[in-house]
Amino acid sequence: MKRVLLAVAIAAASLNAATLATVNGVKITSEEINLLLKQNPQAPAFEQLNDEQKKGILDRVIAQKLLAQQAKKSGIEKDSEYKAQLSSLQENLAIELYIKKKADSTTVTDAEVKKFYEDNKARLDRPETVRARHILVEKEGDAKAIIKTLSGKKGEDLENAFIAAAKEKGTDGTKDNGGDLGYFTKEQMVKEFAEAAFALKNGELSKNPVKTDFGYHVILKIDHKKAGVTPFEEVEEQLKQGAKAQKFQEIVEKEIADLKAKAKISYQ
Repeated sequence: MKRVLLAVAIAAASLNAATLATVNGVKITSEEINLLLKQNPQAPAFEQLNDEQKKGILDRVIAQKLLAQQAKKSGIEKDSEYKAQLSSLQENLAIELYIKKKADSTTVTDAEVKKFYEDNKARLDRPETVRARHILVEKEGDAKAIIKTLSGKKGEDLENAFIAAAKEKGTDGTKDNGGDLGYFTKEQMVKEFAEAAFALKNGELSKNPVKTDFGYHVILKIDHKKAGVTPFEEVEEQLKQGAKAQKFQEIVEKEIADLKAKAKISYQ
């Protein structure tokens, strides 16, 4: 299926692409090679490669063209297995494009999205979470010095100073992000750290270093979310996609059922 789709895309794209080589009169274009490279989402575009890499890829495509031409010369297109597989690929391509058009045209109303939210509330339960920043250092004295420097600051000034201190003094992988740990549950952190973070108020700095097996932490609590159902507004876009997927599935299932009811089907 993917091979057929790729072939169709290459044929369309090659109409307006630069020719890089010809193999017995058949053109190989930059756009054709880029479409092949896109099969690997992490691969760079052909234009971003160095000369050696470009030549290597071009040589592989030339080899494919030569083999394809030789296969056709051998009469493979008259082979019964070739014809059977081609028929199957064409059928699958027709289904895939037909289904894609149906999916693209499927829309949901606000009421349908809200209903989807209500129907799936049980899956949207979330535990109590906290968002915090921390600065991890090896020595207790260093942690106390950081707390002393930051004490007295409030609000945005405190957070900005904390971020700067984390980048300068922090020793773990979060330092470059200002010590931001994102949202976490109590179970996701070691006991000592979790208890300290959850006990703080939003915007509050830990008054003393928090010791764990990793070292000494200075903690700044940013936010706190109670346990409960995730608010609609926080997941609205995901809900739209979920409601659309569910509606599309129902449309396809109904169409299949209708087609089966009208068709003459016999089992041998």
